[in-house]
Formats: sequence, structure tokens, C-alpha cells
Amino acid sequence: MKKTGVVEWSVRSRSLPGETFCGDRCLVMEVWEGVLVAVIDGIGHGEEAARASQLAVETIEAHAERSFSLLLQECHSNLQKTRGVVMSLAYLDDQRTMTWMGVGNVEGRLIRGRVQYAEKVESLLLRTGIVGGDSDMLPAFYPRGLALVRGDLLIMATDGIKNDFDHDIDVAAGPKRIAEELIVNKSKPNDDALVFVGRYTG
Repeated sequence: MKKTGVVEWSVRSRSLPGETFCGDRCLVMEVWEGVLVAVIDGIGHGEEAARASQLAVETIEAHAERSFSLLLQECHSNLQKTRGVVMSLAYLDDQRTMTWMGVGNVEGRLIRGRVQYAEKVESLLLRTGIVGGDSDMLPAFYPRGLALVRGDLLIMATDGIKNDFDHDIDVAAGPKRIAEELIVNKSKPNDDALVFVGRYTG
């Protein structure tokens, strides 16, 4: 488990069985007064998917202080000659807020650490689309802001993880253990898989 800024976190991934390369990537960076998390899934699998997702990581690293919309536009432009990627982004700050958005099917869940919220689990709203590739345009962006409290658990997973990954989680466990259990118990057999688990520490 690692701690960066306001988040204790862990990432686990695996490539498609039989493949050397993994097309799923995660980037965690300290930006401003918080932490930027990007979970990226290169279209398909294998070496070309890995190349696309790695280029997305490099682009985000170079432009991390830009707004989500500008950041995704940079990725879209730089990835035009690749297969393209789908990705979700989250920014968690020390003011107890998180902004997140997604293009494609990298799922996100915020599992509340306290019971005063009406919704115990918040789900990331995803926009259909591909970043880069031969797509002409990106969908309209609608980043959403949420209030956070200490102990809230953020999970982001590529589509190599089953959609019910937020069921039956031991929320009291550490991010490392949760990530390891998800990659073992919820990975699909026919795709790369990656899961990020972060606990907001405020």
C-alpha cells in the first residue's frame, strides 16, 4: 500500500492469460493540493493496447495540472495514431471534495465510510466514447463533484473486472488487501484487468 497526499492506495493488475503485455494502466500523481488518479484501458489487449495506454499515461503526466476537459483533449490528439483508450479520472483534494469523470467503460465506485449519506455507494457516470484511435470527436464532458469524508473508499476498475466488484467488499480492510482480492476473485478470463483502490485520509 502507498500513501500519496490525501489518499492511501494500491493498484493490482494482470494481463490476459497467455499475453506478455498488459493494456491497462494506472497513474497516481500529486497535483495542486490533492491527488489525480487516472485508470486507462487500451482498446483490445496485447502490445498495441499497452502502447496506447502508456502514451496516455505519458500525456497525462506532462499535462496533469490542466482541467479534465483539456487533459482529455491532449490525450485524444496524441493518441490518434494508436488503437485509442478508454479512461476515467478522479481528483481528490484536501478540501474534502472529489471530481471525477469517465470516457468509455472504466467503472468507478465511491463507497461511503459513514452512514449519514443517503447513498452508501456512488457510481461514476460514464460517457460513451474512445480517447484517440480514429474517433473524430470526444463526447461532451460533465465532471461531477462529490463531498468526501475520511474513510471513503474509491475503487476504479477496467472492464477486465466484473461489474459487481463493489459487492461483498470488506470495507474495513486496507486498500492493498481489497485490490488483491478483487483481482483474484473478480477478474474476467478473457481480458486484461486492473483495479485501483484508494482510501481518502483527508
